[in-house]
Amino acid sequence: MSVFAIQVATGSEIWVKDLLTQTLNRVGNRWVKEIHAFETFTQKFSGKSTAPKQFKSAVPGYIFIEIKYPDFYYMPPDLWHLVKSIPKVFKILKDAIPMDEFETFFKSVDIEPNFEVSLKEKVKTETEMDIENSNLLHRANTTDVKESKRCLEQLGTVEHSTVNEVEIQKQHVASIKNDSVRMMIEKAKAVIKARKHTFNFPFSLFLKTRANIDPENKMSVKQLTNGDFIIPALLKTLREEVSRWKE
Repeated sequence: MSVFAIQVATGSEIWVKDLLTQTLNRVGNRWVKEIHAFETFTQKFSGKSTAPKQFKSAVPGYIFIEIKYPDFYYMPPDLWHLVKSIPKVFKILKDAIPMDEFETFFKSVDIEPNFEVSLKEKVKTETEMDIENSNLLHRANTTDVKESKRCLEQLGTVEHSTVNEVEIQKQHVASIKNDSVRMMIEKAKAVIKARKHTFNFPFSLFLKTRANIDPENKMSVKQLTNGDFIIPALLKTLREEVSRWKE
């Protein structure tokens, strides 16, 4: 088989693939074995019975057409014109990709889905933190010694964020010798988004976590996708994997 790379508008890879597939089916497909857009998705967990998926391509800006017949160094003219007629197709790379190179490339592309989940409580703004610190200072000056000491210990401290936990564990990546575990840890991300602690993890971490907390798969989707419930469990799994594989 021969494979040709097609440059398309970034973000439109799956759309172009679907439209091209429909067009080929309509005119009678005699050339194409498969069209690859390397689809993956991010599923947004929100503690509801359903979790929407946001699809994208793992290879932005390109799709790949696999021809049924071997030893085609150039795309057949009628297929070339059909592909070029599809909106958002920019360019057809002239020479075919050798099959062994494409197979190696195919294995290297990471199409593992991710999921996104947030803690319910919103992160405090600087103004809210200033007010909280003022209240703590007032209480420190107007209460008994024990309570005053507790307030002073909290005063001026940076709000603890579970976001930091991910970065702490990622510092150990270089010492992880298991490739799949290292990739899982590298893909873990944590940010503050819309004033919430938001986490983006590979599904492999979720599956390991579910095996620990729900080995018989009895828990509801609503409970499993609740950020306040699942995030501490995910971070625990992350710590355990780092501890297990760290040298």
